[in-house]
Amino acid sequence: MMDRVIDLDRAAAEIVARAAVWTEVGLGVSPVTWRDGRTAWPYRLENDRALITDPDSLGLRVHGPDGEAELVLVLYRGGWADLDLLIADEIVVEVATVETPDAFGAFLDAVMTRFLGAPSESGTITP
Repeated sequence: MMDRVIDLDRAAAEIVARAAVWTEVGLGVSPVTWRDGRTAWPYRLENDRALITDPDSLGLRVHGPDGEAELVLVLYRGGWADLDLLIADEIVVEVATVETPDAFGAFLDAVMTRFLGAPSESGTITP
């Protein structure tokens, strides 16, 4: 069983706090997905958090305004995130240590800056 390093519900709140801004700048933001650590293989991903009794990961998928760029991120309760980016025909695959919801928020901001461009002074992402 995976250690519980990060509170995934609080991490999901970091996504929710940013999703409206991402949508406003033309990104396609899919619903957060959840995986339940108590289910047997093959794991099912759920969009409804209420269906998950023991969350061990959450996922995020974002499509760029051009329809071709894509970001896929999975945060595990063990304190790491898998990141896959497809930007301008380049594939980027990374793993990052993320141990607090605040650190996850900062990680999201950095990832979105790379995905689209620099943040404005108000903290919104400008393509």
